[in-house]
Amino acid sequence: MGEIETKESGSGALRVVISSAFVIAMGAVSANTMGYLVPDLMDDLGISRAAAGLITGLFFGSTGAGAFTAGWLVERLGVRRALVTASLTVTVMATSSSLIGEYWILLFYGLFCGFAYSMATIGTNVAVSSVVTERRRGVAMTTKTSFAPFFSGSSAILVGLFIDDVGWRNVLIVIAVLSVFVSLQTSINIPKRASTQAAKSGKREPSAPAPKVVWVYGVSVFLSSGGGSAFFLWIVPYLKQQLELSSRATGFVAGGMTMSSALGMITIATVSDRLGVARRFHVIITLTVTCGVAALVLAANDLLPTWVLFVFLAAGVLTVATNSGLMHVAIVELAPGSVARATGITLTGYYLGSFVAPYAFGFMADNLGYPAAWLASGVALLVACVMLVWIQTSVVRRQTVG
Repeated sequence: MGEIETKESGSGALRVVISSAFVIAMGAVSANTMGYLVPDLMDDLGISRAAAGLITGLFFGSTGAGAFTAGWLVERLGVRRALVTASLTVTVMATSSSLIGEYWILLFYGLFCGFAYSMATIGTNVAVSSVVTERRRGVAMTTKTSFAPFFSGSSAILVGLFIDDVGWRNVLIVIAVLSVFVSLQTSINIPKRASTQAAKSGKREPSAPAPKVVWVYGVSVFLSSGGGSAFFLWIVPYLKQQLELSSRATGFVAGGMTMSSALGMITIATVSDRLGVARRFHVIITLTVTCGVAALVLAANDLLPTWVLFVFLAAGVLTVATNSGLMHVAIVELAPGSVARATGITLTGYYLGSFVAPYAFGFMADNLGYPAAWLASGVALLVACVMLVWIQTSVVRRQTVG
């Protein structure tokens, strides 16, 4: 981080990046923790897996659907106010959900916290890009994003340790309090007038590729996001209900896998940066195939020993965490002349997949069992891989050769 090239001083830019990382991490915790609470929500509220999955589905659906409005609010409020507002929204909704303790308020929790996460994502992107030039932006953005799996993993461990003693409503109170601290550090570390313009390198962008590839890429992101999201959102219910681990063991296994993915995410992203555009797609394809195979192996969980399932579950968590960053970076290289349009399509596909998948996975697990749900995830990931191979062979290779 000491090498980040910025318009601000090194220490000022570092504060912005780390502060933004805390905002994103808390937003991820507010979403992923709902997945960790599924077994307890089912027992306490008498709801199905599908109904529990709908809470997180609404979260990510609201994140995607609210992106344009969130972007407008970031510009109107300014970056610092928008990020503080996003964190305080989580505080209000987590507190309300804990006090009311009914299923309907959790649906509103998903909607409002999902929109807050959209503001957080856009606001932190603006904050970081305004102080970090293009040459070092990949390192800064990866650092900002890597806090999410690390803190989500910590949440899984803590929920596993204490959920049987304190209950899910008190877990939400903890999220509310932590969000207050995040809003305070944001108000201190994010400049009051953070620029909405990115730091420029002066490099001219080439012309945009054919629109066809952008839409194919968007569909592949939809499938890979939908297929891969179960590795984060359903890992705790799967370990606890299907593999019959205790709450504490589940927390340590899920948390350890998720936290480890943060380190792997940075390592693989750094290697892919050095490989260049064409080979970056090789990395993305390899990760997607690995994730798909992992899901298919989990579909055969009755035939395999538990340690094998743990290995492939960990592989799935790592590949999902890494791909979520690489696929968004790749769109800039795939469509350098139409980044805004291509990013919009990519984000739509990504969050639409995250919206549909939690409910669909839960519905299939309710009616057909976890193996069928993992099978569907694996198929979606492998179809996404086929599309990525087409992009690699017909577009990326032609661009690099040209």
